[in-house]
Amino acid sequence: MDKIRIALIGAGKIAESAHVPSILKNEHAELVVIVDRSSGRSKDLINTFRLKTAHVEDISQYKGKVDAAIICTPNDTHVDICLQCFLLGIHVLVEKPLSNTYKDALLIEKKANEANCIVMVGYCTRFWPSVQKAKHLLNSKHLGNITKFVFQFGSAGGWAPVSNYILSKEKSGGGAFIINGSHYLDRMIDFFGIPSSFTYLDDAIKGVEANAVAEFIYNEGEQNFKGIIRASKTVNLKSGCFIECENGTIIHKDWEEPVLSIKYNLGNEVVKLSLDSDESFLRKRSDMYLLQLDELIQKIRNGNKDTDFSSFKDSITNVKMTESLYNIKKPLKCDWYYGE
Repeated sequence: MDKIRIALIGAGKIAESAHVPSILKNEHAELVVIVDRSSGRSKDLINTFRLKTAHVEDISQYKGKVDAAIICTPNDTHVDICLQCFLLGIHVLVEKPLSNTYKDALLIEKKANEANCIVMVGYCTRFWPSVQKAKHLLNSKHLGNITKFVFQFGSAGGWAPVSNYILSKEKSGGGAFIINGSHYLDRMIDFFGIPSSFTYLDDAIKGVEANAVAEFIYNEGEQNFKGIIRASKTVNLKSGCFIECENGTIIHKDWEEPVLSIKYNLGNEVVKLSLDSDESFLRKRSDMYLLQLDELIQKIRNGNKDTDFSSFKDSITNVKMTESLYNIKKPLKCDWYYGE
């Protein structure tokens, strides 16, 4: 079977650390061109990985055949590049978020449907087997009804892209909540659906936020619980997902390690069970970018737009909810000193 020919659009850090390695490891994919306005960055990638790959400054300049594009450029460019790819009949995997505005997300959806192109958004943590196992436990009500959840990630510094677009609200769309919180918002939508109401606080004054806290309330049907998403670029928080249920708590340590644990409530006794002890596929960190690329290839070959592992509709909902949260923002109290 012929390989899926891929254009990598954006030659920054995420391209180098994640997407190029995943393409090279995938026997069903071939990297045919790197697209970046900086020919120096493209050449750096080609030299680093010893590639025999074309490089151009604009995808329209490449005269070879491309089946799919992986877009890893600043967030504000996603909509224009997606539309350009659709005009060329190219399927798309775009780094999160899909776009900076809900209006642009709907435009991408409309143009993708018109061109019959598949769109995936890079919420790669969905592909960890431990995350899928957590979802199965929740759906099966193994621990009863949900009573509370806390999702959080915080680091003092950390990820720094080649360009400084994350320092600009116009280019990035937001700060810590976009960079870190967006993955948790995606998982929340996947696990629980759409909340009934929500509140949002962050510490942005004129630029992007460094700290953010969002609270969500679910009270429709059998659901009656609330939860919090915390994201920080100044404070080291123990990363992960903590989901309390009637009969126990699901603990996912997330980026720290792939272990999924359950603390069962047995009277006054709490028992911790690490599922990785008897399920070998949870014992080591899976390459989520490789699994994500496998999903894209499967979608292209089978014509599937949504699957159990990824949902374009959820990615649009993510943009809509993020926009709504920012629109109702209240100040997060910080003991900053501003001077006289």
